[in-house]
Amino acid sequence: MSLIESPHVSVCMIAYNVEEYIEKAIKSVLMQEVKFEVELVISNDNSSDNTEEVIQNLMETHPRRDWIKYYKQEKNLGMLPNYLWTFNRCKGKYLSICDSDDFWTDKGKLQKQVEFLDSNQEFVLSFHDSFQINGSGIRIKQTIEDYVKTDLDFQKLTKRVYPLPTASVVFRNDLGIEFPKEYINGTNHDTFLFILLSQFGKLHYQSDILPSAYRIHQAGTWNSRTKMERSLHSLELFEKVCKVFPNEQGFKMLVFEFRNNVFVYALKEKKYFVFLKNYIMNFLFTLFSISRFKKFWDLHLLMIKNKFIS
Repeated sequence: MSLIESPHVSVCMIAYNVEEYIEKAIKSVLMQEVKFEVELVISNDNSSDNTEEVIQNLMETHPRRDWIKYYKQEKNLGMLPNYLWTFNRCKGKYLSICDSDDFWTDKGKLQKQVEFLDSNQEFVLSFHDSFQINGSGIRIKQTIEDYVKTDLDFQKLTKRVYPLPTASVVFRNDLGIEFPKEYINGTNHDTFLFILLSQFGKLHYQSDILPSAYRIHQAGTWNSRTKMERSLHSLELFEKVCKVFPNEQGFKMLVFEFRNNVFVYALKEKKYFVFLKNYIMNFLFTLFSISRFKKFWDLHLLMIKNKFIS
């Protein structure tokens, strides 16, 4: 059990069957050079491999083992419920996330982000660059997209999807945010979380921090999905976002665009029921908007050009 009673920063780490990766993740947190108290809250979601043994070894041997606050679930909760359970045990003024198969590379990450947020009250979140690695640790993508490397606010997030690297964020944990049922019952917790946080202030891209590492491996749920399944996942997310923000037309347009993606990929993957359902819904959505109608029919021309219809 951690000896830190009043942390300035809490780091949330959930774990499930990550014995190969979690030691590097934990050590990347414990290497942080900071002028404040940090707690690392780890919730092991009843792993069936040796994840617990790896954690326990670090808790016994690492010089900063007092940072670690460790829990093991008696039964598997699932990813989002485990996140929410862990969030509720994070006591810090600021909260950071490091998934157990990712890791940080900058020893000054937390110090730099907290200094910025302490000095800029209009911002609620800081994030930075990231790179992707495969299961063997080889870099497969060097950086996030350039359009993401900018300060963001709620209005920007209503118009485009900004995939912030989850392992890069530090955000205020004292906003009194209440998670709506749409978030609790959803699946894409990170994008939804950043949208909810943006109601309270701006999000800052911090360029002076070395990138975090995001691991792509076969056990990852996203990596194993088809393009149609990924589009459905994003569609379901923004359908739930629309229920929380029913007056924001930008979110409705994102739903429209993801539904277009769904029916295109459903046709390609010969999922004809999924194709027909989403095609009809988007057709009806275009009837009272010239711009949506044009975008809808332009997509047909693109599909024909790329031989999606044969």
